[in-house]
Amino acid sequence: MAYTAQDDPKRVAARVDPVVIPAVERALHSRGFETAAAHPDLLVHYYVLVTLKQSAQYQGQFLAPVPDWGVPPFSPSTTSLEIYPVGTLIIDIADPARRAVVWRGAAARKIDVERPDAERRVVLEHAIRDLLKRFPPKR
Repeated sequence: MAYTAQDDPKRVAARVDPVVIPAVERALHSRGFETAAAHPDLLVHYYVLVTLKQSAQYQGQFLAPVPDWGVPPFSPSTTSLEIYPVGTLIIDIADPARRAVVWRGAAARKIDVERPDAERRVVLEHAIRDLLKRFPPKR
């Protein structure tokens, strides 16, 4: 977590696990895979990373370095600054016999904290479904 030093990853997991795990299971079931309790052929592990990104613009950013008239009319200064959270979901599918990851998928998106949880849940479920459409890879 990158919001503050006090953020607790277990709190995030408590919010994300109930969404990610069933969505991954549904997506894999739709691809013909079954859940196995003992001796699975594949292991699925996921990571959720939440970080902060920024976007900045400054006065004169889109002018040529030296305009036709010679001297820039102003010194560059930041005129727009946006700091926003970005969530990245990484899904690893591993072969337990080889102890190796055989497939990795990742999806990232800006997190809109103003949207209700239900809408963010739908976005996450769509991302998982779209991500797992590429598994298993075609030869």
